[in-house]
Amino acid sequence: LRDAQAASDEAEVARMGRAAARVEALRRRMDAVAEQMARVQARLDDLLAERGAFLDGHYFCPHHPDFGGPCDCRKPGTALYTQAALELAVSLKDSVWVGDRWRDIAPALHFGGRGILVPNAATPPDDLAKAREQLEVAATLTDAVHMILHV
Repeated sequence: LRDAQAASDEAEVARMGRAAARVEALRRRMDAVAEQMARVQARLDDLLAERGAFLDGHYFCPHHPDFGGPCDCRKPGTALYTQAALELAVSLKDSVWVGDRWRDIAPALHFGGRGILVPNAATPPDDLAKAREQLEVAATLTDAVHMILHV
């Protein structure tokens, strides 16, 4: 009986060790993603600065839908928009969402803002139909800017 219990305990310890190794690997992967994002953000800031432009903040969802399911910050979730609005004192009802997918512009409906779809070859037809029905569509990004600026 003692040998059976010891074998069972050893198996449980081994199983816990494997689980801990997976958790550690996931933590390291998340750290690597955060480091990559920091490098991308820094490069983007440099490129914009070369042209006299800047971003007030960087916001990204660190969650992956395959490992944990949906979250409130991943598009079309609204948590990151709410966070940015609070940190930057921005009115979301006076904001404009521009993108090539429905999920990019859908928050406009939630916040009472304006959404403009700029479709491309990869934009799903359903996204285009929804945008035409519920928000706005521009043929090009330049057209979207003109719509926003009333040019």
